[in-house]
Amino acid sequence: MNQGVQDSLAKYDQWHQQLGLELECNCVWHQMVKAALPALGGIADRTLLEIGCGRGAMSLWLASQLPRPRRVVGADFSPEAIRLAERLTESSAGLPITWSVEDIQAIRQPDASFDLVLSCETIEHVPDPQKALRELARVLRPGGTLLLTFPNYFSTIGLYRIYSFLRGRLFTEEGQPINHPLRTSEVLRWVREAGLNVLEFEARGHFLLWPGRSPREIRWLEHPQFLMRWLGFHPLVIAKKP
Repeated sequence: MNQGVQDSLAKYDQWHQQLGLELECNCVWHQMVKAALPALGGIADRTLLEIGCGRGAMSLWLASQLPRPRRVVGADFSPEAIRLAERLTESSAGLPITWSVEDIQAIRQPDASFDLVLSCETIEHVPDPQKALRELARVLRPGGTLLLTFPNYFSTIGLYRIYSFLRGRLFTEEGQPINHPLRTSEVLRWVREAGLNVLEFEARGHFLLWPGRSPREIRWLEHPQFLMRWLGFHPLVIAKKP
C-alpha cells in the first residue's frame, strides 16, 4: 500500500470515528434507492453488494427486509467503518449479512458474484472513478443491476463550489479527503463504457443559494423531470449488465 493510499485510509478512519454509529439510512439517496427497488423486483433471494457502505445502516436495512435476500455483503474502504458496522449487527444474529474491507477500485470478490450492486455517494471520493465503475460491472452477474448515486456538480451546488474556489476556500463534502466534481453526463458515459446498459436515471435536489446562508431546496424546480434531472444534485442511475 503506497503512502497516498495509507494517508487517505487514515483520514477516512478518523472521519468515521468522529461520526460514530450510523443508526438510520434516511438520506435522500437511500430514500431514492428504497423507492426504486420494488420496480426492480425487490431483493428476495438475491445476492447484494453495497460498496462504500460506511457504518452499515443501509446494508443492515437490506439484510433485514422480508422476504430476505440470499446474501448481503456490506463493504467499505475504511476498517473503522466496518468495525462500527459490525457493532450494529451484534444484536441482529441470523441476518444474511457479512462485512468486508474493500477498495472499490480493486474489489476482492469474484467475477459475476452479485445480482444487485449498490454504490451510494462513493465514486466521487476515490482516485479513479472510472476504474471503480469497471469493478462494479465486473462483480455483477449477467442480468444483474447496478444502483449508483453520486453528487452532480452541473448544478447550482457546482456554481457554489466554483464560488468557494474563487474565494480561496476549500470545498469538501463533510470533510472527505477526495471530492471529484462529477457531472451526470460524464458518469452515464462511464457506466456505458464499463459495459452496462443504462435503464433510467432520476435526480433530486435543486437548490437556491444566497451568500452567507445555507442552500435552500426548491422542490418545484424538479419539473419538468426529463429536463431538470440533468441539473439535480442527487442523481440515481439504474443500469443492467447484458
